This record gives sequence, structure tokens and C-alpha cells, in this order.
Amino acid sequence: MIDQSNPLSTHARLALEHDRAAVQRLSVELCTELLPTFVRDDAPGWQGLARRSFDMRCDHVAADVRRVSSHLDDVAGLLAGAIERLDATP
Repeated sequence: MIDQSNPLSTHARLALEHDRAAVQRLSVELCTELLPTFVRDDAPGWQGLARRSFDMRCDHVAADVRRVSSHLDDVAGLLAGAIERLDATP
């Protein structure tokens, strides 16, 4: 966990949280754009291939978001370790 009392740690944590929120917001916007605005769940033809295709694209977006989120967690851990080492350096 990043030390809250260290300004550098706080800045890194806030930047990563901002990036994570941006990635999640973009994924929602992308799914919204993938879905044609005129299509309803009961529209003819939407139940078959079109719906499966849309669901598959949304699943891919969700997987990308999870992967990016995981990478942000990795970066947060690396930054926390680097900042701790900087604090420990005489």
C-alpha cells in the first residue's frame, strides 16, 4: 500500500486512480457506441447473430479493462516500492 503521508506516494496513488477511472469510463462509452441507438432487445434480428456479436465485443472491452486495471495495480506496487527505496536512501 502507498504511504498516505508521503506527497510523492499520494500523487502517484491519485494519478493511478484517475487513470483507472478514465479507463472504466472509456469502456462504458465504447460499449454505448457499439450498441446502435435504434436497437431494442425485442427488435427483429437482434436476438441472434447481431446480439451475440455485440455481447462478444462488450466482453472483449471488459477483458481489456480488466487487463489495464491489473497493469495499473502492478504499476502502483512498483511505484510504492520505488518510493519506499527513495525514502530509505541516505
